[in-house]
Amino acid sequence: MFEMMMRAVLNPEMIELSANPRQMGHVDDLKTEIREMAQVIRGWVEDQKFVFSMWVIFIPSFVREGATGSVQGEYKSNCQNLKTHIQGPAEFGRNLPYRRAAAKLIIESKAGHPGRNRSMSALAEEQSMRITKIKAHVGAEVTGVDLRYPLDDSTRQQIYDALVENVALVIRNQDLTATDYRVAMEQFGELMEDQNRLYLAEGEPLVSVLSNRLKASDGQLAKIGANATWHTDHTNQERPPKFTCLYAVELPDSGGGTSVCNTRAAYEALPTEKRAQLDGMKTENTLISSARFNIANPDILAAQKASTKPPMVHPLVRTHPDTGTKAIWFHKSKTETVTGLNAPDTQNFLEGLLETAIRPEFEYLHEWKLGDMLMIDNRAAMHKAGHDYDHNQHRHLYRILVRGDRPV
Repeated sequence: MFEMMMRAVLNPEMIELSANPRQMGHVDDLKTEIREMAQVIRGWVEDQKFVFSMWVIFIPSFVREGATGSVQGEYKSNCQNLKTHIQGPAEFGRNLPYRRAAAKLIIESKAGHPGRNRSMSALAEEQSMRITKIKAHVGAEVTGVDLRYPLDDSTRQQIYDALVENVALVIRNQDLTATDYRVAMEQFGELMEDQNRLYLAEGEPLVSVLSNRLKASDGQLAKIGANATWHTDHTNQERPPKFTCLYAVELPDSGGGTSVCNTRAAYEALPTEKRAQLDGMKTENTLISSARFNIANPDILAAQKASTKPPMVHPLVRTHPDTGTKAIWFHKSKTETVTGLNAPDTQNFLEGLLETAIRPEFEYLHEWKLGDMLMIDNRAAMHKAGHDYDHNQHRHLYRILVRGDRPV
């Protein structure tokens, strides 16, 4: 078995490298690491009765045992030891300069087995991208894609189309640095700065940080649960983001989910006369509505009071540039006025609209897991963060915004 294993390790024809051009210079180093990994494997895999099919990928979370037959407890223990080892030493883990390169190895026993001739293409097929709807009106899940690799045109278009159709798309099992995340999201359009420049990922000015531990200049928490409301992002900008993208870095044990509502479906479900009323209305958008000054973050409030920009006027109901469908579209905290209403009445009107339009069947609560990346199509959705968790624990997300068109 071990002779075959070593031939698999050392024979270039049995090693398929997937690396982008920046990483091709590390191929020789990668082969050296594969040989060293083989010694680790050899020290643990003692049972020659089984086929041991494995992808060794130089990220700590992607080692899989594929033994067939009645797997002994000792064998399972060996597999777990292997995974534990890979998750430990830096030379086999996160700090490899070529961490995106994958070495796919098939290690077979001498005894033979019906599964021994599984091809690389068969293994790759198991890892192909799958998109699964979560609810009828909102939400879909993507598996089998690694955003550290460049996406081909077909895959990127499938992800884009699924996001437009479902308005919320969760891509599972990612392992991203802030830089990885920014590079991945650049494939979906021009990134834009978060207008709050106080909370950014180190070295990545287009990646903002959402955390329950951030403080405002007065020493108080920057985010307060009582202020959370349904919204779409940056409506005070001329070209607000078409996509809001969130990635989980650290999570509480439970709670703290992100809710997303399909406001296209919510609009379509309204009575005809209500839709006609909303179609003609405009919103005036600022950094923070004057009706919310008394509960605003002091830094945002100071920026608003210092601003000389006139309010940004947008339609209350916008048309999606890709589908031609209409959706309710506003940020309650940033809406100064709606056509014909003063600031306090505007807040009451928008609250009533939310109560009427948002229904459970249009809403998806994303309960976060580490490795999740959530994309939201702001042109047909609103979202809000949950604060139902132990605030002694850390809820830490990265946020990236992809620039959109001016709403019409």
